[in-house]
Amino acid sequence: MPVVEISDVRKYNKAVAVLVRLGGTFRTKPDRLFIVSPVQHQALADAGLVQSAPEKPKKRS
Repeated sequence: MPVVEISDVRKYNKAVAVLVRLGGTFRTKPDRLFIVSPVQHQALADAGLVQSAPEKPKKRS
């Protein structure tokens, strides 16, 4: 599952709107992090809110 971080408040609010319109489930974490499906990530990329290649989740040690 791609992890998306959006630091800009306006982009974050727009991302929430895009994800809600798209439907499905997504998770939010503190510090404006989303855990989304690949389809949702592509929708965010199409909206210009994230890069087109999803970031790999960071492994916790």
